[in-house]
Amino acid sequence: MTLHLSIVVPAFNVEKHIEATLFSIFEQTLPVSQVIIINDGSTDKTPQIIKKFLADYSPINWFFYEQENKGVSATRNIGLTKSNSDYILFLDADDCIEKNLSSSIQYELQKEADLIFWPFEPCSIPQISLPDNENLNGFRVFSEMYVSKKIWIWIGATAYKKRFLEINNIKFTENCVNGEDQEFLMKALAHAKKVSPLRETKSFYNFRENSISNQYQFRKFDSVIAVLRGSQYLEKVLNIEENTIAKDILYSEYHLFFKINLFILFSKKIKARAAINQILDSIKSNYSQYQLEKIQATISNDTLAQKTKNFFLKKHPEIYACYIFLKYKNYTTKKGHGIIKI
Repeated sequence: MTLHLSIVVPAFNVEKHIEATLFSIFEQTLPVSQVIIINDGSTDKTPQIIKKFLADYSPINWFFYEQENKGVSATRNIGLTKSNSDYILFLDADDCIEKNLSSSIQYELQKEADLIFWPFEPCSIPQISLPDNENLNGFRVFSEMYVSKKIWIWIGATAYKKRFLEINNIKFTENCVNGEDQEFLMKALAHAKKVSPLRETKSFYNFRENSISNQYQFRKFDSVIAVLRGSQYLEKVLNIEENTIAKDILYSEYHLFFKINLFILFSKKIKARAAINQILDSIKSNYSQYQLEKIQATISNDTLAQKTKNFFLKKHPEIYACYIFLKYKNYTTKKGHGIIKI
């Protein structure tokens, strides 16, 4: 028996992780109907490792494609086009799935849900706290995720009905470096009439504890733009007043971006004033004035804390950076890991 699920694996420079990811798919207790692996222009040994794995184990209905680097969004879209199963899972090439994932979701696929999601590790957010046997639609799940913050959904722990994605023309926004998966999920939830959650952990996110020392990337600001697009899309589809949803979500994403990138620059011994100036200069040089004004006009100013933080970032960014530096010192002293609270 085979599970009618396609797993799409975009792979770019993951030579240290790709074999474990492929094994986690290969060892499923119930084989999936299709595995699509796309080498997105890797410059390391990723393609050689994939080819050796396929030659050694000869898995059935596994397909390997190679292309020049197009980015994860474009690569996922190509995988979506090539998939021929009822459901599709997008799994990054450095993450893994539990070997009984396929058998666990077999029953859920028969319910014809638009999307199915399940807990993953590691994650510091309570992920599944919804009542059992409740009929859930996309907006209810969205509210529990972004408003009540009772759950969190991750791209590698969600299976989408392919026909549902096609009917609603839901694709990943290409050339978006960060936040493309959040935007994709928000668009899917805007249309989903039936959502089915599992209760047990079935996916494993490869969380690198030393990620705070990663190279600074101003393009992480793409995540703010992506969340704005996703929020506006959801408001339009559900006929909700403009900025009703977007303002609070965008506020969180906006300040999280600054906090994470300031943390990265602080770890490189860059002082607060220079760090905030580097980030602000990068944003102004690479994003349109219209985008920046739209974000400023949208982010929430409902509470005193929000007004204060937005005011200092806009009018006195060096003071804002000093405030984040104190957060950074506290973070490094406690050696905290996981999701950084804002």
